Amino acid sequence: MLSLLKTKKIKVRFVFRNNILLLTSRLLFYVLFTFSFVSISVTKGQESVGINKSKLFTVGGSINMTTGYYYVKGIPPRYRTWNYQFSGNLTIDVFGLNLPFSIALSDQNRTYSQPFNNFGVSPRYKWITAHFGYRNLTFSPFTLAGHIFWGAGVELNPWLFRISAMYGRFKKAVHGDTSNLLIFPPTYRRDGYAFKIGFGSSSSYVDLIFLRARDDKNSLDTTSRKFVNPEENLVFGISSKLRFSNNLRMEIDWGASSYTLNLNSETINIDTFPKVPKFLSKIYTVRLSTQFTTAIQSSLIFSNNLFMAKLSYKRIDPDYKSMGMYFSESDVQSLTASLSLPIFQRKVRLNGSIGYQHDNLLNNKAKTTKRIVGSAGLSFFLNNFGADLSYSTYGIVQSKGLAPIIDSLRYSRVNQNANLNLRLTLPKDAIFWNFSVNSFVQKTSGDDPNAKSILSSISYGGNFSVQYSNSSRKMNFGLTSNILGSETGERTTMFYGPSVSFSKMFNKIGLTAQLGYQLSYVDKVSNGGIFNGILSSSFQVDNHNEIRMDINFQSSTQKIQNNFNEVRISMGYSYRF
Repeated sequence: MLSLLKTKKIKVRFVFRNNILLLTSRLLFYVLFTFSFVSISVTKGQESVGINKSKLFTVGGSINMTTGYYYVKGIPPRYRTWNYQFSGNLTIDVFGLNLPFSIALSDQNRTYSQPFNNFGVSPRYKWITAHFGYRNLTFSPFTLAGHIFWGAGVELNPWLFRISAMYGRFKKAVHGDTSNLLIFPPTYRRDGYAFKIGFGSSSSYVDLIFLRARDDKNSLDTTSRKFVNPEENLVFGISSKLRFSNNLRMEIDWGASSYTLNLNSETINIDTFPKVPKFLSKIYTVRLSTQFTTAIQSSLIFSNNLFMAKLSYKRIDPDYKSMGMYFSESDVQSLTASLSLPIFQRKVRLNGSIGYQHDNLLNNKAKTTKRIVGSAGLSFFLNNFGADLSYSTYGIVQSKGLAPIIDSLRYSRVNQNANLNLRLTLPKDAIFWNFSVNSFVQKTSGDDPNAKSILSSISYGGNFSVQYSNSSRKMNFGLTSNILGSETGERTTMFYGPSVSFSKMFNKIGLTAQLGYQLSYVDKVSNGGIFNGILSSSFQVDNHNEIRMDINFQSSTQKIQNNFNEVRISMGYSYRF
């Protein structure tokens, strides 16, 4: 079998470094240990849903409609000339059964993109919650993690049990545009299901998770299939928070993913690979394009009245993926320790952390990148005055991996960040004055024989703000001055300018205005400026009806690009019931 694979020059990627059976057994032992010896602190009293006899049936919600107009002169349009949005939510309560509905419609639905139009409902009764339509659920960071699906789901939490399940469509079939695949690529219809079973309270629990998703190979036409491969995924996961005492707790999230990059690739005999569990072949077809990866993150936290300490570990294999999540870090291992210490009767707080991170976990890259991350901060609170000072740094160096590094390709880099924030509040009856100063400096220095000037850069910026508020007159006024500069290689840029804001409530009419002007300099030569103006108004007709209008104007007179004027106008109506 192995010789056949070498002949075809097809590389099968199995990322497990250790025996997955051993890892699975340790995780099961960990779960049994938790159930046997860890006392889970819970409140036995269950939330009851009272039924008010005078209101056996209640309805509430809102409807929002907005239409917009866009005009530009001097540059190509960046928005559509006309647009519209419609959204609404409805909540019905019948004998304590809560039924929330939501809907969102817009003009964004296009032939070659996923639709923006969506609606869904999540009725709830005591410890039962159901989901229908466009919904999203989160079981853990490495399994099902907020991915939107069209389908159905349920969450059951009787006593200390934690049971959840879902089934639906993760992606809609899109045939794409073969003339512009980068912008409109074809996409297979993707269906999947997941379930979770656990035990514990919201602060101390153990959950076991399973997810499986698969692309429908027949959901695209023959032409579109040439540009994209159908995929399949199966994920096991464990998520837990354990409280050993009032001061000590642990958090762990683990996932193991079997991901097939091409369902059309040949199947293989799993017995050839001793590090892969044999039971997997009974529930999942292993192919030449299948890869096995794992991910884990854990934290041990100790806190009391004097300080809080945290030790965190993370390891994510290269190319770790789950069809239940949108994005994940890859090829990274890190260890971080942090400490928070309040002193002087909690008027001063000290924070600090130190960590080490590296990639090339499989040692199959030409080089390994290592980072040392550190930060320190100080916060001060005294009556109406507060201050925050923080500093962080991390360095990147390279060492040999699969092969030695040529000196001309070796580089190192150090990033440093410093922030200072000051704030002062002066209250007097209904009047409040707020003063704030925020500033930062970021410096990057590098050692690269081929690009020293590119690796070295410095950025800085800050703003000074004065805010006035008078609650008796329902009026607010603000003045802000901003500055932002950077020096990278041979080029320097700087932006600065003031902005002013005003808001006032006149009986049932609300008015908000904001004006700002920003000057820009490139290599100490004026590049012109940009003027921004925003005017918003609202009219509260009664307790149910509201009308809104917004006008946004921008005028640019910069030298490095064409001068332009841009106007956006939107009008909206809301009804609350």
